[in-house]
Amino acid sequence: MSLTKVTNSMIQGAFVNVLDYLTPSELADVQSNTGAIDITAKVQAAIDAAAAIGTVGGAFVYFPTGTYSVSTLTWKQQVSMIGAGHYSSIIKANTAGTSTLILFENVSRSTIRDIWFNGNNLCNRTWTFRATTSAGSVLFEHVQFTGALTYTVELENSVGPDDIAHVLFIQCYLRSDPVVALTAQFKNGASNGLLITFIGGILSTRNTPSYTNVEISQGTVSFIDTYFSGADTGDIDCVAGCVRVWGGRSESAGFFFRSRAADTTGLSQSPHLFEGFQSSNTGANIFELLGERVTTINACQGAGNIYIQGKAVCELGTYTKSDSTYPIDIGSAGGFNGTVRSLGIAPNKTAEISSVSPNYNPFLTMVNSYVNANDWAITAGTAVNDLAIRNTSNSYNALYFQNGTGKVSLGINGTSFGGGEAVIYIANANIVPSSNPASGGILYVDSGALKYRGSSGTVTTIAAA
Repeated sequence: MSLTKVTNSMIQGAFVNVLDYLTPSELADVQSNTGAIDITAKVQAAIDAAAAIGTVGGAFVYFPTGTYSVSTLTWKQQVSMIGAGHYSSIIKANTAGTSTLILFENVSRSTIRDIWFNGNNLCNRTWTFRATTSAGSVLFEHVQFTGALTYTVELENSVGPDDIAHVLFIQCYLRSDPVVALTAQFKNGASNGLLITFIGGILSTRNTPSYTNVEISQGTVSFIDTYFSGADTGDIDCVAGCVRVWGGRSESAGFFFRSRAADTTGLSQSPHLFEGFQSSNTGANIFELLGERVTTINACQGAGNIYIQGKAVCELGTYTKSDSTYPIDIGSAGGFNGTVRSLGIAPNKTAEISSVSPNYNPFLTMVNSYVNANDWAITAGTAVNDLAIRNTSNSYNALYFQNGTGKVSLGINGTSFGGGEAVIYIANANIVPSSNPASGGILYVDSGALKYRGSSGTVTTIAAA
């Protein structure tokens, strides 16, 4: 029995110590952080040895301080990985064009802690999680992922919605370095059985300005006090699935969250949720809501707009924009037939509807797509203006109401239409005007009589009560 092998295992307190499988020259290469010698076979042998122990309750593979040069590794069931620190123990890619630095396929009950996966700008992914026959659960704590060419991490569960694959990241750092990478991609085939949670940590596209931090195709992804940075295009690009954010901050240049039009799961699914988030993104829009899923935004603040289009449904508690301009932009390109529900938005303004298509006529079309539902509603608590609608072109209608039968009625402070259709109801004025309007007139109802006050102060009764 080798004295070196026994000493390493006993002193380090690990079931399997990678150093026990190395020759003296390989050991020196690792411990000097040179990482010039390919030790893929040796590291894989240590993983396989731990897997044999893992069948009777789990085992650890220990990576002491050093740089481990490998091509690609395949992780095993019930095997955990422990390093000496996410800047001290480095697993570094050495082969260009490989699919992934380390593959977790049908792996469960594994913990990865205090290590650095460095794709070295050679492999397409630094870490891949794939559930094809059974879902798994993996915990990452103080782990760094960098240097992939396509995705820093990629997760996929194609087993089914009843087999939940859960991956938890605690204080991890995901960074894409080359110019063609996204930080992470989460996808789930046709099912929703993918649950991903980030607690703290950083997601950064430091040197990839034209790409996003995270792309989500399915599943539920939660971020708790997570920091985003570096993305010029955007941080979270959701094709489908559910995103939940509590706290945290973004300093990227593009949008923070985009729900694509392909997210057509509708009102019956769990909503996207953003609570207590801060964004200093410099893009025009912090949120871009294009899909049908409900998005709830509360106690958030940012420098850009909430952009809403198509069938998007937005529930707003409070969203504070860093300047005094209107925070909501409802785009009319292709029409808007969603819903905006607001409980009050600072600072003192509820919504601005602005057309992104100057040739769109009418200016904005609102269509009720859901039975027994309001077309859309914007309400405010203490806002100065509940709704401001402007059209900078005189060639088009600023406001146009119509339902499927052409019998829409308009009610001001009430809906007492008397059985009529395509009529206008005006409630009695709470306070009748006492001063003269400038360059115009005021139409109001006083004790059931329709009256008009002109700019000179003359009050005319148009119709008696």
